[in-house]
Amino acid sequence: MALPGLAPVLLARWLHPEARRAPETVEPARIASMQAHLRRGDVAVVIGAAAGAEAVELGVAVGPEGAVLALEGDRALFPVLAANAALNRDGLRLFPHLLAVAREGPAPDFGIATHPLEPFLAARHPDQLRRLRWLSFRFGGHGPLLLEALRPLVTTRRPLLRVRVGRTARRPQRRALLNFLEELGYRVERFGGDGTAEPLTPANVMRWKQLDLLALPDGDPRT
Repeated sequence: MALPGLAPVLLARWLHPEARRAPETVEPARIASMQAHLRRGDVAVVIGAAAGAEAVELGVAVGPEGAVLALEGDRALFPVLAANAALNRDGLRLFPHLLAVAREGPAPDFGIATHPLEPFLAARHPDQLRRLRWLSFRFGGHGPLLLEALRPLVTTRRPLLRVRVGRTARRPQRRALLNFLEELGYRVERFGGDGTAEPLTPANVMRWKQLDLLALPDGDPRT
């Protein structure tokens, strides 16, 4: 796939009925929105990377000087994520890991390794951890448990947070997310992928069945 003004990228498909109805794509507009907050050489972490479209977009945004650490805990999806990392290895630095993030660990979870995030990154990617700029994850009905697992890293490293809020996240969970971000000193905007910014509040957080938000740390000179 050739993107205007960007190096060509390749994207493998996940052969699953859901993927055929709504296949993942790499969107130049989303990459441009990411580049508004990222520099070449930055590092991004994607939790729940699925087949890897977002990881590829972030890889383009940070360039080969940067890196994307893509974590996926689904054994059916991980081979596609790994394939996308391999397909783009000449232009992007994508590191796939079959891994689920948990508050305590490591411990087996249906055969998938689970680890607290920051110790795992410190052990496997210490250089990249020092340059961490972006953290992306999905937030559903069990999202508050994930927030507590991420709290140590978010508190100490203060990356930008892209959060994809699913339809299973009801009002209490969404408000818990906003409270978590406010407590840690983040301001929250809807991430539309087109460069627009709309503040998110408890009053409008239920307006969308699915929601893509960006949380920016207060006091960050680059935000």
